[in-house]
Amino acid sequence: MGSQLKDALKAKGIFPSQKNKDGMSDKAKSTHAKSLEIEPLKTKTDRVIHDRPPKKRNPGKNQSKHNAEVQRKQLQQDLEKLHGAYSRSQKGKSSTASTSKEKTLPVASVIREGKFSPHPLLTRQVDVRHVRKTSLHNGIARQIATSPNAAADLVLGLDFGTSSVKAVIRDHAANIAFAVPFTTDDLNPYLLPSRVWKTDEVYSLDSGSAIRADLKLGLLSCQAVSPVDEFNDACAFLALVIRHSRGWFFDTYGPRYARHALSWRINLGLPARSYEDERSVDLFRRLAWAAANCASDKTGQITSAMIDKYRKLSIDVFDNANPPDDLEFYPEDADVIPEIAAQVFGFVQSERWNWRQRPMMMMVDVGAGTVDAAFFSIVKEGNRLSFNFFSDDVQQAGVMNLHRKRVEWLRRVFSDSGVCDNDISQFLDETAGSTDHLGPLPGSVLDYVNGYRIEIPPGCETADSEFFKKQYSPQVFRCIRGAREVGVPDTQLNNLPFFLCGGGSRMHIYSEVIELINDANINVNVVEESIPIPAELVAESLPVADYDRLSVAYGLSRQGAGGRPLGDYVRTIDIPQVTKSEASDYTDRYIEQP
Repeated sequence: MGSQLKDALKAKGIFPSQKNKDGMSDKAKSTHAKSLEIEPLKTKTDRVIHDRPPKKRNPGKNQSKHNAEVQRKQLQQDLEKLHGAYSRSQKGKSSTASTSKEKTLPVASVIREGKFSPHPLLTRQVDVRHVRKTSLHNGIARQIATSPNAAADLVLGLDFGTSSVKAVIRDHAANIAFAVPFTTDDLNPYLLPSRVWKTDEVYSLDSGSAIRADLKLGLLSCQAVSPVDEFNDACAFLALVIRHSRGWFFDTYGPRYARHALSWRINLGLPARSYEDERSVDLFRRLAWAAANCASDKTGQITSAMIDKYRKLSIDVFDNANPPDDLEFYPEDADVIPEIAAQVFGFVQSERWNWRQRPMMMMVDVGAGTVDAAFFSIVKEGNRLSFNFFSDDVQQAGVMNLHRKRVEWLRRVFSDSGVCDNDISQFLDETAGSTDHLGPLPGSVLDYVNGYRIEIPPGCETADSEFFKKQYSPQVFRCIRGAREVGVPDTQLNNLPFFLCGGGSRMHIYSEVIELINDANINVNVVEESIPIPAELVAESLPVADYDRLSVAYGLSRQGAGGRPLGDYVRTIDIPQVTKSEASDYTDRYIEQP
């Protein structure tokens, strides 16, 4: 499969021919590859010493001492430069060439200036606006009509995120899509926190005696072959979301579909990296199917027993057992799609995209829990798209994980400074555990605590700078390197379309990676692109700048519409790897950039 794909891409001019793969002769390519290799520190320092011009014979005694001192200082400077450039590749190894003692790193200090108060964005009052809208229809029935004389196919795209869920319902024949509002929030009512309440055996979106959060991450990270509790909680949440979506739809557009027989499909998204794993794909396909049938179960409330019934049934059905005839959704009515393919769909359908000139693109989706980075191409064959993933990387580098690192850093700084303030301790404890916070976070860790000033001496890392240098930016650059390792040529890395999406993309700490890429000496230039709002999407009062938060749900609503998929998906594991001699490891050339 890999060789066929590569041949197809070559025929379209995406890959260069084998004879002149990157526009360089074999000799030049070899020289270039060697110049990018990471040379061990000791070898480098030896070369520095041996490459120095020989001393003159019989110098005067004072001149000899002077020359020796100059050489010693020059060598020390070279060693310091090399240590900075190659310390990452030599991490954990001691350098035999180092002659200076390690210096103690400077630390931050805290100065009290007034009474403590938390940043307004981090108070509990922020969540008050997320009051769910209620509907007259309960969303259990698939349609309103009892004697239909028309028909319509509807697709519900569910973007099941770490912090929130988003939903879009699309009528393919009418060429119209509806964003589903969940709350009374005037700023963005289309986000519902990804949490579910439970009282005894009954689940609810609104209240209960116990709360279940971390639904998506809990399910993806579960090591069990067939998760139970994690699956059940996520399934109950999505079933309630489906009921809410259909109830709102019938409340709002009931007259329009009052005489229609309706057929529904449900699509869920997965991070590109998780889509590489067959187990994750099968698990989320079962989840979508079970949640959809739970939502349409006419027995009423969604309970533990109901969820458990459909969880067990999903295992049998997806092992090729025949589903019961009385179910609304069949296995083919539920699907799973790479989130990034769904997200970029609006762009590739717009007039701004020319696949022949710009087939390659990169996307970084900053969510609450994770950052999903992917390098891919999109090839158009008639009306069919092919999404070819050359490199992808998912890390726990989302906004709320950055938030947790900030809280840990603040705890350490206040402790090291000897500051004992019970109000601060309580505030940090309360704000540390949230993963479904929907509002923005302060722009800097230094803004979290009012009433105190945190002094940062030169050379001291904050939680933000450490997170950017050691976690977030390396992930993005690894994705670029991964694309090169499977043969993406430099000609496709100039003016590369780059999409920065997700709720976290509004924070400067995430967006500054674009400037870092363009300033790094790696022959890559990216151009930030935005995803336009599709003309067919009905989303009242949605700011243009916030559409990217709905773009995944919209793209998911296109999958299977009219019996057609979004496209074909070629995963990175199906892309042929080039040999090591063809790939250059240039990580250390950019990873330490400021």
